[in-house]
Amino acid sequence: MAFFSYARLDLTRVRPMAAATRLLGIRTWLDLEDLHPGDPWRTAVAQAVRVADLVVCCVSKASLASFWTGEEIGHALEHDKTILPVVLEPTPMHALPEALLRRQVLDVSTMDAEQAAAACAEVVARMLARAPDTRPPECAIHVRTAGYADGRRSPTVPVGSLADLAAAIKSFEGQPVSLTVDRHADAVLAAAAISALAHDGRDRLSVNLHPQHVALEALLMQLAIRFERLDA
Repeated sequence: MAFFSYARLDLTRVRPMAAATRLLGIRTWLDLEDLHPGDPWRTAVAQAVRVADLVVCCVSKASLASFWTGEEIGHALEHDKTILPVVLEPTPMHALPEALLRRQVLDVSTMDAEQAAAACAEVVARMLARAPDTRPPECAIHVRTAGYADGRRSPTVPVGSLADLAAAIKSFEGQPVSLTVDRHADAVLAAAAISALAHDGRDRLSVNLHPQHVALEALLMQLAIRFERLDA
């Protein structure tokens, strides 16, 4: 389970990150979604950090000034939790608490909300999997538009990273898009691509999917996105 520590002023940035993480099948804990009327909230927060597999510390001017986010980081350190600092806005590194300075940060300060959510979800999934990156050097995820009016096929755009995905979304914004996910595609990156492209317009998205990606089929059905299976 991934616990999201953040300042309330940053909720509109953090909530999409938690939602994108859940789309990858990972449980999250977010106070406004997981606390209920009558809960002893301070105890509940401490308990949630204690049982979390990962603590996502969302860094901003508001969070650095917050007593409560500092307390949550303290709980995470007390229980020796894996911590992922996510920088939401331009922040001098020297302003970060020492506990976060010792860790590599994920900087999403220059990304829009959709890109930041996809980036955060991908990194959370990789950290929780604790698996080496075994993607083959040749990209196995491609995006293209539906084609030209004269019948010519449009060029395909390889998606081998979140930066590629962001560029593809910007390039194809508002157009019908076909996404191909081959046998060797990284499932986490493919899920991020599906979620991001669906947000841009699921009625304009079609997916060609290798049949080994069963979990991605479930995601596509959940999002009501049409897809076809590639030949095995």
